[in-house]
Amino acid sequence: METMMSDQIFRWAGTGFRVSARITGLALIMALPAGQPLSAAGEVADINNNPAANQEWAPPVDGYDWIQLVSDEWLKGEIIAMYNGTLEFDSDELDLLSFDFEDIKQIRTKRHHQVLSDDKETVAGSIFMQGDRILVKGREEIEIDRADVVSIAAGDPKEINYWTAKVTLGLNFRRGNQSQLDYNTRWAIQRRTPRTRYAFDYLGTISRIDDIDTINNHRVTTYFDYFYSRQFFFRPVTFEYFRDSFQNIEHRFTLGSQLGYTIIDTSSTEWDVTIGPGYQVITYGTVQEGEDQTRKTFTASVGTTYDQELTDSIDFSTELRFLMGDKDSGGLNSHWISTFEFELTKKLDFDVSFVWDRVQDPVAYEDGTIPEQDDYRLIFGIGIDL
Repeated sequence: METMMSDQIFRWAGTGFRVSARITGLALIMALPAGQPLSAAGEVADINNNPAANQEWAPPVDGYDWIQLVSDEWLKGEIIAMYNGTLEFDSDELDLLSFDFEDIKQIRTKRHHQVLSDDKETVAGSIFMQGDRILVKGREEIEIDRADVVSIAAGDPKEINYWTAKVTLGLNFRRGNQSQLDYNTRWAIQRRTPRTRYAFDYLGTISRIDDIDTINNHRVTTYFDYFYSRQFFFRPVTFEYFRDSFQNIEHRFTLGSQLGYTIIDTSSTEWDVTIGPGYQVITYGTVQEGEDQTRKTFTASVGTTYDQELTDSIDFSTELRFLMGDKDSGGLNSHWISTFEFELTKKLDFDVSFVWDRVQDPVAYEDGTIPEQDDYRLIFGIGIDL
């Protein structure tokens, strides 16, 4: 009897232990955070010690350019260019976008790009950028410090990639009691390489009432720059041709050399100054008796250009030049042009320009009439980026 009671007690105890163990195990499972994995021993896995669980997502190698913003968002598309601290990116879904280069966390490209560093060396290849380092994989792998990158351009080096051009045209035509034609145009062409810059600029204005000119002037400016660094450049050749019959200037040729310095060069602002000597030849329309119609003089020039991105769709640019010659050749000549560009589309702008030309000592016509010192013009036109 005693033996039977002992066996029964042991069976009840064993059953109670198994039930208690199951309840305890269930309680542990319910206490686990949702989604937390279990180890083979039934313990909580430590995801901090699992590299695969923390691995950052990487874009696929699919022929697109990928950029990651500092917000950790990834964008797929094509890098157009990076210059003056601004990266232009073309997304199929979001169209053309612009970012401050400092807001880009990573870059991964399959296509080749040209990367210009601060020492004016250009390397081409696919780009892998992370943190402060950029790896360019082309014929060889080149590592560049991010702070030393001046610009990025899409594609391998090709001549066509060095050129930019813009043509602005304004036209006003009137018929009736009075016939009037107002015509103005500006051509701005530039070729830019890592070490050099060539620019050609033409500005012309004609206003005609009843077949009689009331305004007729033309200005052609061209120069070549060689960059020593981001700040300093040398302009070995600068040339300007100017003609304005209403200032009694039939032809004016100016040839010179200049030194240049970049005061500001950021993603939204660029400011340059130049200074240098030159030589000028002027032919006047008519002169008083006994005076030379063609005059020559050495000159000294000072100039500045300033470009400012006011908003995403409005840009402002201004250029001011002073040219000092002797008094018989007009003395101090000044030219100032300021332009507001309002973006209509990717290729079209509406431009408003103010132009001021001044001759300190105008040369009198044959009859003794002296031209006005100042000419002002307000020009409206549609600009096309080519």
